[in-house]
Amino acid sequence: MIELNSRLRNLFDALLEFFVITSFSNIGYIVRHRLFKWSEFANKSFDGKCILITGSTSGIGLRLAEYLASKDAKLILIGRDSKKTNSVVDDLIEKTNNTDISFFIADMGNLEDVRRMATKIKNQYNSLDILVHNAGSVVNIPSTSPQGIETTVASQLIGPFLLTNLMLGLLKNSNDPRVITVSSGGMYTEPLNVNSLNEQSSLSDKNQPYNGLKRYAVVKRAQVSINSIWAERIIDERIKFYCMHPGWVTTPGLELHMPTFSRYLRLLLRNLDQGIDTLLWLISSSESSLTSSGDFWHDRKIRTSHRLKSTKVAETNDERTKLWNFCVEKMNY
Repeated sequence: MIELNSRLRNLFDALLEFFVITSFSNIGYIVRHRLFKWSEFANKSFDGKCILITGSTSGIGLRLAEYLASKDAKLILIGRDSKKTNSVVDDLIEKTNNTDISFFIADMGNLEDVRRMATKIKNQYNSLDILVHNAGSVVNIPSTSPQGIETTVASQLIGPFLLTNLMLGLLKNSNDPRVITVSSGGMYTEPLNVNSLNEQSSLSDKNQPYNGLKRYAVVKRAQVSINSIWAERIIDERIKFYCMHPGWVTTPGLELHMPTFSRYLRLLLRNLDQGIDTLLWLISSSESSLTSSGDFWHDRKIRTSHRLKSTKVAETNDERTKLWNFCVEKMNY
C-alpha cells in the first residue's frame, strides 16, 4: 500500500510538472508541500556553516540571507553597492543578533572585481561550505563589461565561473562542500548555443534587435549546462554541484522587467519563502539525500533540463566542450 501511494504521489507530481503553470506557480509549491509532506526548516540549525551568497541585497538572495542569519549561519554576502550592502548587513545583525556576517563589494560582471574580492575572502577565511551563485538580472540595454564581455554573459556566466575556480581551495577544506546556482525556468525555451554567447554578434546584429529577456534565457541555459559540466570535470568528487530554479517568484526584478506578467499572474506567483525552499533544502539536506551532482532541481526534486526536443538535440558533447572552453578563455581574458 505504501509503495502504491508513493507511485501515485510521483504520478501526480509528474502531472504538475507537465504543465508549466502548475509546476512553476505557487500551485506547484503548495500541492507538492502537502503531497510529499515536506519537512520544515524551523528546527534546522545552520550554526557554523559558512555560506557565500552573491546577489544578496534584494529578492531571493536577501531572503535567503535573512533566513540563514536567523539560524546562526556564518555568512559572506556579496553586493555591488557598498552603502546598500553595508545597510543590509547592519539590518541582519540587528534583527538576528548574528554578528558572524561579513560582506565584500564586487560587480560579478567585472572580472577584476571578482579576483580582488576572492583574494580578500581567501585571506579572511580558511574554508567555505556553500557557494550560492544568485546574482543576476535582466539587462535591457546592450552593454559590455570592462573586459569587453556582454554584460549578462559576464555577470551570470563568466563571473560565477571565475569565482567558483577561485573558491575551490576553500571548498576543498569543507567536509561537505556544495556549489549551488540559481537559474530560471526561462532557460527551457533556449538551446545551448555557444556562438550566441558571443558578445559582438549579439550587440551588432541590426536585423535582430537586442532582447534582454531572451539574452537572460540564453545565459540561464548556459548556467545549467556549465553546472553539469563542473560535476563531470571536478577532480575532488566531494564538491557537489547543483542548479535549481525557484519557480515564478515575486521579486523586485520580476516586477521591473516583466511588469505585465507580474501583474496578471500575481495571484499565482510564489512568495520569497516559497522561492528559497529548494535552496534551503539543497543547503541543508544530508549528503545521502542528494545522490548525484550536476543535476537541475525544482521543488526538492531533480527535473529534466530539457522540455523541448530541439534544445536537447542541440546540447551535444561538442557544444558542451565548446562552452567549457569559452568560459575558460573569457575567464582568463
